[in-house]
Amino acid sequence: MFRMSGVHADPEELRDFATHIGRFGTTVGDEIKGLRTHFDGLDWRDAQQARFATEVEEVTGRFRDFLVTANEIATKLLGKAGPLDEYLRGF
Repeated sequence: MFRMSGVHADPEELRDFATHIGRFGTTVGDEIKGLRTHFDGLDWRDAQQARFATEVEEVTGRFRDFLVTANEIATKLLGKAGPLDEYLRGF
């Protein structure tokens, strides 16, 4: 565990979490694609389908935005882990 000037982090935990974010993003992305493909292939056309299609678009858009943010965070965490390792090797 690393603590200094308000920083409290374990570099290995940061790497593990960044990896978890990556796996999560891949899984969610694959599920969204699968859902869209399945939904788009349905022979279902009525008012309820149109409402659901709108909802699917909104939700998948929010997930895509979240995944972009999550990937940015994962990249930043990986970037922090290296300098923390270097600092800890100095002790």
